[in-house]
Amino acid sequence: MQLVAILLLGCLCLASTQEENKKPERCGECDRNVCPKLDHKECVGGITRDVCECCQVCSQKLGDSCDFEGSPRKYGSCGKNMKCRPNKAGSGQCSCIHTGEICGSNTVTYKNLCQLMEDSIKTGDLGLTVRSMGPCETDARECGDFGVFPKNLQHVQ
Repeated sequence: MQLVAILLLGCLCLASTQEENKKPERCGECDRNVCPKLDHKECVGGITRDVCECCQVCSQKLGDSCDFEGSPRKYGSCGKNMKCRPNKAGSGQCSCIHTGEICGSNTVTYKNLCQLMEDSIKTGDLGLTVRSMGPCETDARECGDFGVFPKNLQHVQ
């Protein structure tokens, strides 16, 4: 009887520890020397740790499937300034916590802060910042391929 009680208590302790860590059983010992090399330019949603909390991996980006906080890890967590919210089907989807249009320092209007941040990583423009809240007065995209017109533009025939 005591053996059964000890085994039961051991199982409960193990289950509670696994529940706290939310790590899959397959994780084992963490050796960061064997982690795959990560290209930070590919991680438009940011960087986080894998399900074993060992290696760096790309965070889920805007619109990706994600794991709700406290649920078993399957997809991963959302990137910076994002939250995992239920979509129409009830599963998790990354959405930006900052809603509303913003004007970037490149005079491009973004639907939200997360799109500006993703564009910054995709284009390699790490100096891209928020110029103002709301749409830009003149959006650089409206100028086509020319962007901002030069001051000394001459008409050529």
